[in-house]
This record gives sequence, structure tokens and C-alpha cells, in this order.
Amino acid sequence: LNNLKQNFPIFHLDVSELEQIHSFIQNTEIPFKQKYLELAFDNFNMSYENNSLGLSYLSIMTGLEALFNPGENQELTFRLCRNCAILLGDGNSNKATEIFIKMKQFYKIRSLLVHGNNVTITQNDILESRQFLGESIKKLIKINKSKDNLVKTLDQSGFESNIFQ
Repeated sequence: LNNLKQNFPIFHLDVSELEQIHSFIQNTEIPFKQKYLELAFDNFNMSYENNSLGLSYLSIMTGLEALFNPGENQELTFRLCRNCAILLGDGNSNKATEIFIKMKQFYKIRSLLVHGNNVTITQNDILESRQFLGESIKKLIKINKSKDNLVKTLDQSGFESNIFQ
């Protein structure tokens, strides 16, 4: 149990987050109408449910792939990282660039892990990547686009685009 607590600190909420959570619960219809959002949300939840940093990390990355992978193998890493950066960058080129770079690091860790290489996953990797997944899910619930329309819109946008306001 002590090892589990070291790998996964007890989840807690700040008082300031309670109103946001209450609003989310009251205003969000579950299961989601869009299947890709449902898959991402299931993986987000699964990232909390297992006792392995590696499996938690893979759940998070699978959730991000469900949101941003257009279903084609061409330029997968680039497109996934870029699409996430555009969505979460909010039209701020510097913020989008930082997210893009971080997502490339996350995806490199994912690839090393999946292909059986020795890789260290930190608690910070889990927390940051889970934050990207959670924020993406929340934004995409509000946007309510099909995955095809979402990917098409993201593909046509740049880091300075604030397309989903």
C-alpha cells in the first residue's frame, strides 16, 4: 500500500475546483454522444484505476489518441501533437508551441514503453499528460463536433488560431 501511495498520491480537490466540477456534472450528458469522447473519457478514468505508472500512462495516451488521431498512420505523432496543441493553445502561439513540444516528449515515452524499451515515467509525466487529456475532453464536449469535423478543422488551423471559442 505504501508503494501505491508513492506512485499515486491521494486525489484531492481545491475548494475553487468544486464549483467547476459541480457545473460539469450538472451540464454534461453521459454517456457522451460522440464515441471518440466516450473512449477518451473511459481511458481518462482508467488512468486512475490501475496501480502501474506504465499502464496509467498508456491509458492517458490512448485517450489522447482517441481524440486527436485521425485514424491514418501517416504522420501520426506530428498530427496528434499538433492537434492537441492547437486545441489547448487557445490561439496563443507560444502556449501552443510549448504544448506541442511537451506532447512530442509524451508520445516518445509512450512509443518507448509500448515497444518494450526501458523508460522512466515520472509522476509529473502522468499529471501533465492527464491534464492535457482532461482539458481536451472538457473543450471537446462543449464543441460537440464529430471526430471527422474536428480533425478537419484542426488540420486547417495554425497555432495562432483560436477556432473553438
